[in-house]
Amino acid sequence: MSFPSISIVPGEPLDSLNVIATLLDRAEPQVRRRFLQLIDGAETLDSLEEVAEMLRTGRVADALAITEDIGPGISTSLEAAFLTAGLSAAEVLRSQTESLIEFNSTNARSVVALQQNRLRLVREFDRQQRDAAQELLGDAFSRGLAPVEQARALKQSIGLTGNQARSVANFRRLLEEGSTEALSRKLRDRRFDPAIRRAIRDGTPLSPERIDRMVVRYRARLVAFRANTIAETETLRAVHMADEEMWKQAIDAGIVQPEEIKSQWFTSGLESVRPSHRFMNRQLRPFGVPFVSGNGNQLMFPGDPSAPGNDTIRCHCVVAREIKSRRNRARRAA
Repeated sequence: MSFPSISIVPGEPLDSLNVIATLLDRAEPQVRRRFLQLIDGAETLDSLEEVAEMLRTGRVADALAITEDIGPGISTSLEAAFLTAGLSAAEVLRSQTESLIEFNSTNARSVVALQQNRLRLVREFDRQQRDAAQELLGDAFSRGLAPVEQARALKQSIGLTGNQARSVANFRRLLEEGSTEALSRKLRDRRFDPAIRRAIRDGTPLSPERIDRMVVRYRARLVAFRANTIAETETLRAVHMADEEMWKQAIDAGIVQPEEIKSQWFTSGLESVRPSHRFMNRQLRPFGVPFVSGNGNQLMFPGDPSAPGNDTIRCHCVVAREIKSRRNRARRAA
């Protein structure tokens, strides 16, 4: 991830932009790995035979319970990122104000923010997981598969959204039908392309075993894509929530006044910056006043959970804050 360069000069106050960018670079891979670990754990929690027995006896809720620890597990990783970001924001404030302020993650506002974020994340994941399970189980039922194969379909839904699960089912159908549309799926494993083309050209159906392998690889890539989306979106959100909270604590403590704080929005150096955020680049706001995207949405910070997904999902922007008179403060302290 590349952000506009703002140099840290020895003896000068810490730069909020560089600190946050560094935090994101470190935290995102950790959240991504944790998500994939949780998916692997859920897949191996119960055997196919155990899940099949649950489905055979109508205990669908019990079968779905194998995913119940994923949402809370992701939330725990993000809470660690929140704490680290708060501590780092405190370092920025100390360097700019020569104060002894510390980040308090147990004050009422922090606790409520974390609880609300955890509840939102768990509910969202549970809803998407149910949708995914319904898609692939419904597909298995419609194909008249035995309970063990239904259980396999349920396990294949773990970690996917409903739309992604639908893509998996459709990809299988395209392979079974020998449709050239299967070759248009961006996340397919291209190593299988020659076999698909040969089957289409010769009019010879792919074997069920080969189709299974292709679908498994396609599903794995969808899970990896979702891991990236969650890591990028949720880590950015947690880090900025903590950063804003630390500045609020500094205001509460009388260390700085809101009108002294300059907040500025920076887009990343990526070519994929969305137009609505390119419009926001270097937008300045007083503390507590929302930024306005090119879509007309108001955001207090990148990933603001109150903003629509088209302005938050996979955002790579950063809001940097500094005290307008920080250099005067540093000179006076010296």
